[in-house]
Amino acid sequence: MMTALETPDFTLLMSRLLRRWGLGHTEALVFAEMVKFGRTLTAEELRRITGLARSTLSVVLRKLEDKGLVVTHRSGKKMLYRAVPSLHELFRSRAREILEREVIPLLELVRSEHGDLARALEEDLKRLKKKLDYLIGE
Repeated sequence: MMTALETPDFTLLMSRLLRRWGLGHTEALVFAEMVKFGRTLTAEELRRITGLARSTLSVVLRKLEDKGLVVTHRSGKKMLYRAVPSLHELFRSRAREILEREVIPLLELVRSEHGDLARALEEDLKRLKKKLDYLIGE
């Protein structure tokens, strides 16, 4: 009997979610596979699971580690990698990025405009900003 994590749907849905939250396709795929296996893996195991070249996998693992989604430690000559399911923090950082790069600059632009549409857009952006501020502040 296959568990939910072992289904192809899990990898597909998890990687889709992660891409939407700012991870690249390959990063999302590697992380989803690591979560699916639920244990520490060597680079060679990850290479076999994902089919990625060593150099590509190395770059992806470094990016995931930089984002706090993977922890590494050495065991003899081998590096071991473990997924850290911190999706909440990933979502918060993506929300913060959207707020700072998109919502606030757009809000500043429409504040100086007049007219019903501009006022409606400004109010909508204020509500969105408030919700993002709430999510980030949790």
